[in-house]
Amino acid sequence: MFGIPKISRMQTKSLKSITANIMIADTGLNIRYMNDAVMELLKEAEADLKKELPRFDFAKLVGSNIDIFHKNPSHQRNMLAALKTQHRATIWVGHRAFDLIVTPLLDGQKTTGFVVEWANAKERLQNLDFAGQMVAINRVQGIIEFTTEGEIVSANENFLKAIGYRLDEIKGRSHSMLVDAEYAKSPEYKEFWDALRRGEFQAAEFTRYGKNGKLVVINASYNPIVDAKGKVTKVVKFATDVTERVQAVNTIGTALTKLANGDLSFSIDQPFAPDFEGLRRTMNEALSQMRNTLGAVANSTDQIDTGTREISQSAEDLSKRTEQQAASLEETAAALDEITVNVSNAAKRADEARHAAATASNNAERSGKVVADAVGAMSRIENSSNQISNIIGVIDEIAFQTNLLACRFAFNRETPRQ
Repeated sequence: MFGIPKISRMQTKSLKSITANIMIADTGLNIRYMNDAVMELLKEAEADLKKELPRFDFAKLVGSNIDIFHKNPSHQRNMLAALKTQHRATIWVGHRAFDLIVTPLLDGQKTTGFVVEWANAKERLQNLDFAGQMVAINRVQGIIEFTTEGEIVSANENFLKAIGYRLDEIKGRSHSMLVDAEYAKSPEYKEFWDALRRGEFQAAEFTRYGKNGKLVVINASYNPIVDAKGKVTKVVKFATDVTERVQAVNTIGTALTKLANGDLSFSIDQPFAPDFEGLRRTMNEALSQMRNTLGAVANSTDQIDTGTREISQSAEDLSKRTEQQAASLEETAAALDEITVNVSNAAKRADEARHAAATASNNAERSGKVVADAVGAMSRIENSSNQISNIIGVIDEIAFQTNLLACRFAFNRETPRQ
């Protein structure tokens, strides 16, 4: 049939009924037969195939050459011409991928045709991609697998390292061995697993306990895995050990609380994990700088306080000296006032003397000798009187200047006090 070994009606019926996507081509690579499965596959992909392969026509596939599936047909022809055993390949048409299994039909040593089994490579490539992702995740995250009842099935090295157990020490045991004993008995823990069995994933930061009570903090997600019918068959947990980060954060938090309360007398001496050691050093340096700064401020405050006290004492001394000087000036002013009174009295007595001299002059007219003597006396008295008048003028000027100086001093003393 079609230049290839004759296929019986029963064989044709069998090819039509199988789920594999079968295509048969002759030695000229002309398509001679397609079963229903491959026709359904190519019919569903026809729109996408035409975008990349303009010559593709589903209705005319039987009788067409398989070259229509290749942009470089000569390469495929050379490969098939030398084909003596089964060959597997994946072809891409646009964003679609197909897995091909090409098996030569042999009559002795002679090739009489080819059977091509087609398969949509999407699922296989997705699975391959998922497998690659799992390998990548397995390198950096802890992974542990449980039954739906919480029994430990397997765990990778990252998870085992975090909790400090070997796999044979935990395999077959309950997840509850990793949690607080009281929590394991609580309704919350029961609901945790009931939710997982209902297909509800759980993700949070969890506190767990490893070997010998080792405290472990993990950022994890518990993921229910379902089968084709949607039934949860197992639970896979992906976890990242964040114990060191949490410890560093808690220590820094405690330090900041002390700092907020004004305590600078401490430092963080316990080393952090390498990723967080820089944070510890920075915190200690900040504390040291704050201590030095506040110490310098305190020292400056003491110096300012001392200087203020000295200035206050000096001001007090100056005030006392000023009061003493004012008192002295007041005494001087009083003495000058007394002198002024005495001078005034002397002036009055001088006036009285002049009056007496005048009287004597009148009496002198009655007696020449008496007059002459009186004139001489009067002359002398007059000279003395003039001198006394000059002295009185000088004393009045001194008294005026002294009073003026006392007023100015009293004014200056009152102004600072106000």
